Amino acid sequence: WFTTAFSNEVYKFDTRTETFTRIALPHNGVTKWMSDTFMGVILKLVSFFPGKNYQIALSHSKWLNQGSDVFEMPYGIDVDPVSGNIFYSKIYGNKIGMVNKDTLEVTEYDVPHMGPRRLRIGQDGMVWIPSFDEGYLMSFDPKSEKFDSIKLPLLASNEYEIPYALNVHPKSGDVWIASNNSDRVLRYLPKEKRFVAYPMPQQVIWFRDLEFSQDGQVCMSNSNLPAYAHEDKVPAFFCIEPEANGAYGFH
Repeated sequence: WFTTAFSNEVYKFDTRTETFTRIALPHNGVTKWMSDTFMGVILKLVSFFPGKNYQIALSHSKWLNQGSDVFEMPYGIDVDPVSGNIFYSKIYGNKIGMVNKDTLEVTEYDVPHMGPRRLRIGQDGMVWIPSFDEGYLMSFDPKSEKFDSIKLPLLASNEYEIPYALNVHPKSGDVWIASNNSDRVLRYLPKEKRFVAYPMPQQVIWFRDLEFSQDGQVCMSNSNLPAYAHEDKVPAFFCIEPEANGAYGFH
């Protein structure tokens, strides 16, 4: 299962038959329908005029002065291990959606905070969503269809956080969050309703995803663009070795 961001679709690829199934997502407005329908055509036309950037002048995001509001942009996606249904997030549409695994029917929900990026689902079926625009950790219960929001901890009252990605540990259920604006990784313990912060040893990190190794490490790549924007000007792969006493190893 994967999203196609600028055409506002979700696809299923059957690895046995090697066939694709296309699920068109709701447009949620005329200007967004225009983006979903005509963006590919415009990009194809302007490709005949390389270096001219005609797509910017032609885009209704500019001449209607609507910016990113003309996009839905489905982004993160995950499979609910309880129901088997598929959940996705729309970073510009400020929605999450569910695709029923059997009927392929789509249901969408407005999120309480803007900029949902890479959502992940715990083993209990709880959907965890980072609010990239407002610095919140959101959760969604598919059974009650209700959201909860937790403000991410800041280093100072006048700062803000931009959580790009998160992942849910399959055993502990802890939610690990890339807090890129403060060069930290945050760990939220749902049972205790508290955060643990892991400051990185170098500055200007930009983690786009997190994964768990079999020996208990939490790993991520520093994906700055350009790579030399990182403090030591070298692309890096980071792993955290959390320990029960609150200390942690790092390499």
